[in-house]
Amino acid sequence: MKKIKDMPKYYLLFLSIFPIVYLQCTILDNEGGSIIKMTRSTFSDKMKGAWAGQLIGVTYGYPVEFKYNTAMVPDTLNLCLAPGTMQKVYKESPGAYDDIYVELTFLDVYSKNSNASAREYAEAFGKTNYWLWFANQMARNNIRNGILPKKSGHWIWNPECTSIDFQIEADFIGLLYPGLRAQALSLADSIGHIMAYGDGYYGGVFVSQMYAAAFITDDIQKVIADGLAAIPEKSRFFQMISDVIEYHNIYPDDWKANWKFISDKYSNENGSPFGVFDPWNIEASMNSAHVVTGLLYGGGDFEKTMDIATRCGNDADCNPATAAGVLGTIMGFNKIPDKYKKEVVAVYDWKFLDSEYSLGIAIEVTEKLALENIEENGGKISDTVVVISPNKASLSELEVARPNHYPTEKINLWRSISIDDPSAHEYLTTLPKDKRTNLINKRDSLTLATDLFSGEYSFSFSGNGYCVLGKVVNEAAGEWNFTDDTTSASVFIDGQFKENVFFPIGFDNRRFLAFFDYTLEQGQHHVRIVAKGKRVKDYRFELYNTIIYEDQNVE
Repeated sequence: MKKIKDMPKYYLLFLSIFPIVYLQCTILDNEGGSIIKMTRSTFSDKMKGAWAGQLIGVTYGYPVEFKYNTAMVPDTLNLCLAPGTMQKVYKESPGAYDDIYVELTFLDVYSKNSNASAREYAEAFGKTNYWLWFANQMARNNIRNGILPKKSGHWIWNPECTSIDFQIEADFIGLLYPGLRAQALSLADSIGHIMAYGDGYYGGVFVSQMYAAAFITDDIQKVIADGLAAIPEKSRFFQMISDVIEYHNIYPDDWKANWKFISDKYSNENGSPFGVFDPWNIEASMNSAHVVTGLLYGGGDFEKTMDIATRCGNDADCNPATAAGVLGTIMGFNKIPDKYKKEVVAVYDWKFLDSEYSLGIAIEVTEKLALENIEENGGKISDTVVVISPNKASLSELEVARPNHYPTEKINLWRSISIDDPSAHEYLTTLPKDKRTNLINKRDSLTLATDLFSGEYSFSFSGNGYCVLGKVVNEAAGEWNFTDDTTSASVFIDGQFKENVFFPIGFDNRRFLAFFDYTLEQGQHHVRIVAKGKRVKDYRFELYNTIIYEDQNVE
């Protein structure tokens, strides 16, 4: 059989797309173009299926989220949604639905002003108090410190900019603009650069374009191709998704072989600092590849699609949420298996974390706005019929995050010391009494991270950038129960003062990455970091690893 490397580049991407089949819609001629006609009930069913699919998918994959990093979830592990699971996750792990409650913040802004600026979206996002991670948390911290879009999502100010964040909260954009891919791209630009850049931005563009397309065609391959049409061919994101599609064309029955091919080819990404020299991968490109794998190999089967997207691993709850949401749009809520619909109905009116929106409200608001957008853009709405006049999006500009920065070294800041060492004594004083007593009685040594409160941290390197991974830890109160204390540190580079870094300690206000600088000239540098002031209560200012970047890739 012909190998993938022998195929003309992207040839199969387009030749493999079958003629569009509209199972729930009708194509009507529109003076050389085409319009899409469906019943109001079909439209409503699609909108409900889109939102329900997201909720079902994230709940299904949540138990294995980031537990299988660059590894498939084994077939021996039974994945299922037992009755009552969704209610339990709502109550006990509300942060699991971050992919939904973040987009609801932006949906709320849009509902009040469809012409809101990127700054207005950012300011609303900055005022939220729900749990965030990675690019989102970096962006919120940036915004609260006066760094607004597009800086808040740019790689110089947000090293997590290529992570999955915008991808998992862009669903609603396509739902607001069914078939209207040009308008969806414009809204994606306003919101996406709040927290993303490059491949991180393209992840959200891709997802929102797929949702817009899913309203007007039942052909999954066409939906994926339409999603990819707005992405620059030279981007890593486009290349990776194209490879998934091409491999599927050659091996349409073996998703695991596809997964291995993509994983092997793209395993060493220059993305999130947390994933450098580690199998852990939160990149939008890789996780979108898992979404597409689920959609292609799922063959239109809701459960199979969701299961494959989950078993691809990495962000194994957000990926099935996206895949199930896109497929839910295509098939509609009524065709989703009953066992999953029952879970959705049970929480239909329950509000998400720190939100005034329930799933039911989100569906109602999005549908109302989408119908208005259809009518404003050449379509027609009646009590019984929806007529959409679809359009295409233009090509996004090419963005490459850290174009001349390649990770070359990861310095381990952990060390093993005797239990009698003064540093060990200082560490022990920060622990709850029961844990401190247990360690003293059972251990001769401890493995500790560097504690900036115990002394300054400095290092020398040859390169053009660095990133120090670390955080403030409060074991006495627990990571999730911080009060809003503060601390700060001064950074000196090559003997000159560079900046004061402000560290809010409250969980929703924290600085997600401790220290970083991607603006240095290639060469020899010395970095010195000094905590300002004494230890805050019993907190530790832990530093775990330092990543060094150079201006050329060193294999």
